[in-house]
Amino acid sequence: MTDVDKMDSLKDLIRKIKPTRVLIQETHMMKINNRWITNLWGNNNCQWKDTPSQGLSGGLLTIWDDTLLEKKNELIGPNTLSHIFKSKTEDFEWTVTNVILMQPEDDVKGTNLEVMEEEEDFSIKLIDLPLNGGLYTWSNMQSDLLLCRLDRVLVSPEFESKFSLLTQTVLSRTLSDHSALLLTTSNVDRKNPPFRIENHWFSNADFLANVKLWWDTMIFHGTPSYIMSKKL
Repeated sequence: MTDVDKMDSLKDLIRKIKPTRVLIQETHMMKINNRWITNLWGNNNCQWKDTPSQGLSGGLLTIWDDTLLEKKNELIGPNTLSHIFKSKTEDFEWTVTNVILMQPEDDVKGTNLEVMEEEEDFSIKLIDLPLNGGLYTWSNMQSDLLLCRLDRVLVSPEFESKFSLLTQTVLSRTLSDHSALLLTTSNVDRKNPPFRIENHWFSNADFLANVKLWWDTMIFHGTPSYIMSKKL
């Protein structure tokens, strides 16, 4: 994040997407101030928390829109930065954890991950949503190309049930060797008109048979709600 070109690229991305939260890993910054955050976010309607890097290694930063989200609590751990947020538009609270996972990629494969807390002796099952827009999130950016999926957004079953049209999308890589991930809570696409049902369809004798045929021929993989949203 100390690279000027990377900073400008991230600012452009935030202004384009207008997210409610931004989670950044590997800031490589030992000290961050309000002026730097305002320049990155684009206005003063935000709060933030960071964990400083150790020299040029590590560092976490979470920024959120304080006109939409209220911070209820926070917890800082080794390589983690967690917040409990409450929506200002509805009665809903959830926890967001910004984390650098310091373990081999093979340990986090699969669509249903189980995070164990040995001291507390409990487990939380997390869902790794299907990745739209690509298969990989990291590149060595060399002629001898190496591609991996090192980054992901994990959600609880309760969060997935609350926002049944969740999608996780990998965005185009710019200057970083990592691609940003975008988590959206609806399938609204302003480029496409909304799906509508016309009553006269049901007057066609072959309508239901054709719907079943079309439905069965479309194959998607992921959670039931994700499959439903893609078929619709």
